[in-house]
Formats: sequence, structure tokens, C-alpha cells
Amino acid sequence: MHELIIVGAGTAGCVLADRLTASGRLRVLLVEAGEKPTTPFVKIPAGFAKLFKSKVDWSLLSEPEAAAGGRRVFTPRGKMLGGSSNMNAQIHQWCHPADFDGWVAAGALGWGWADVAPVLKEQECWLGEDGGRARGRGGPMMVSPNRNAHALTKRFVEAAREAGLAGEADYNGGEYEGAWLCQLTHKDGRRFSAYDAYLKPALRRGNLQVVTGAHAVRIGFEGGRAARVTVRRGASEETYEAARGVVLAAGAFGSPQLLLLSGIGPASELTRVGIPVRRDAPEVGANLQEHPLFPMVFRTRGNDTLKNAESLPNLLRYVFFKRGMLASNAVEAFAFTSVRGGARSAPDLELIFAPFEWRNEASSPRRFTPSRSPPSRSRRARAAG
Repeated sequence: MHELIIVGAGTAGCVLADRLTASGRLRVLLVEAGEKPTTPFVKIPAGFAKLFKSKVDWSLLSEPEAAAGGRRVFTPRGKMLGGSSNMNAQIHQWCHPADFDGWVAAGALGWGWADVAPVLKEQECWLGEDGGRARGRGGPMMVSPNRNAHALTKRFVEAAREAGLAGEADYNGGEYEGAWLCQLTHKDGRRFSAYDAYLKPALRRGNLQVVTGAHAVRIGFEGGRAARVTVRRGASEETYEAARGVVLAAGAFGSPQLLLLSGIGPASELTRVGIPVRRDAPEVGANLQEHPLFPMVFRTRGNDTLKNAESLPNLLRYVFFKRGMLASNAVEAFAFTSVRGGARSAPDLELIFAPFEWRNEASSPRRFTPSRSPPSRSRRARAAG
């Protein structure tokens, strides 16, 4: 029997597995529905869209969104050790100090900026210049400057700064008002995920057991304590016992779903689908909030964008030097500003620049239209007339 069971080996699960086993005193079981991240597109920074709707993606769809004309929004989520940290855009971002202080104001004591900033610094190993602000140098998470940004991306940052979004040299640890090239969880031109930083070192410890291909379907209780987890592996079910408790780290979608399947949630909904109610908790499975994204696609005069990342020269450049378009995280720069007037604690608008086409959450094939020279003045005049 294990003291603790962690459900889910995404970012949080990997960190928990490392921290909870570090002392050697606790026997911990980590259960994950996916497998090891063996596909090469995990390590190739620009390859993450290749993972969408694959065997390592939960391939979730939202319910029809009224504000999006009834459209169901594709929501990729990593199904592997390391979870979505193995298929995201690899941006390393501490977030705004006001966000953490807002948590404290809402009752989450111990999560203020003064509490978390030292931890954020301690967990990173920054491979760039300090830029006027001290950064962590000895942590497990490798973080690199964006050394493969496209020329258009650099122009975006320059233009935003000329328009007044100057900002400090380093956005992490600051007030996030300005424009920057994104800092990346990369090492030597390859993705460096929570799996690399936390779980792989922890796997060397004898007090950590990892079970993959194990889809958690139910939590069992003794009195008021979570005491066991039942998982489905293939056509059979297995149950694992926990002496001290169960830690849910299955993400914003998986954790509430598992609670609902275990009888914790809105009693009326559980009863309607035949799940015995253990505790009536109306907010479980509700109040999910996502930020709206409004993509704007621009035609370019040439095809020297990430559409061309898989060309032979770019493939060779990455294979031999780990540089070039395939070493890009695709979402290469951002700017933060505010559109609301009056007093505010933080910017309320993020502008993202990516030198590739984003269509239907990157789930639709990219379109390529051969570039054409701009029409002559006389042709423009005839078109306008």
C-alpha cells in the first residue's frame, strides 16, 4: 500500500511526484491515463500542433458556445506523462503580481506575490542575461531566451514599443506592461517540459511508482477520507489503496470529472445520470472560465513563415544545429496593455504574435496561396472605381 496516490501526471502531478518523494519517507503512486512522451513531435518545439487529435491528446470539445455562434471549440489536452506541458507553446511566464494578490483577497492565504515570487525564482534555471532583474539559475526548469524568433516577430515587438508599449527589459517578475519576445522552456533547441524537469529525476527514487495507461474512473472513501482509486486499464479495472489520501492533479477538466464520477457534485445532476450522491457540491464541474481568443490572419508577400518550417533546408538546419523555424515555439511574442480606463491593477489585453496561420484552434489544415506582387496604382484605381 502507498501513503499517497496522485491522479494525473501533467504539470502539477509531475511537480507533486518530485516534491512528495524527495525526502524518501513517503511511498507515492502516480497514475496516468497516457504513456511516456515518445513521439518526436514532443521535443521539436514547432511540432506541437502535430500532436493535436493524436493518441497523446484528449481532443476535448466544448459544449456549443452561444457567443461563438453555437460552435464547439476544440480544446487540446495532453494525455501522457508531462501532460499539456508536452504539447503547449512553451512560454515561460510568472504572471502578474496582482493576480496572486487577488487570490489572497479572495481568501487564498499564502498565495500572495510575496509568497510565490521566491518559489518561481527557485524553480527556474534561466539561461539568458539577467536584464536588470535577478532570475533563478539553479532550478530544475530550463528556461531560454527566444533565439529563433522570426524577423517578423522582432518587427512586431519593435512596432509595439514604438507605439508606447516599451516595458522593462524582462517581463518576468514585473508589471507586464509592454512588448517582448517570449521566454521559453527550451534547452538546446528542444522542448523542456515538466516531465523533463521534475518527473524524470524523481523516477530514479525507489519510493515512487508510476502506472501508465491507467484511466482513473472512481475515488473510494472511508468515512471522510479518500482511501482508494479505481482505474481502467484496457478492458479491466484495478483498485489502488492509499493509507493517507488521494491527490487530484488531473487538470481543470479531469479533476472535476473524477469528483462527479465519485458522487461529489450537484446532487440533481448526479441523480439524473444514476450516480449515488456522496456529497451535494453544486460548484463542482461549474464556473469554468476561459479567455477569449480573437485571431487575425494576414496575407504575406512570401512564404518565409512557419508554413515553410518543414522544407528540406529547415529540416536539415534543425537536425544538425537545433536552430531555425522548427526550433521556434510558434507563438513567439506578446504585448500587454489595457483598454479599460480608470484605476486598474493589471493590463487587461494581451496581444500575441505568431508567424504562422492559426485556423480553428490550429486543427484545420493551413492554407497556402502563392504570393502575388501588389497591384499597380492603375489597377488599384480601377478596382476602387
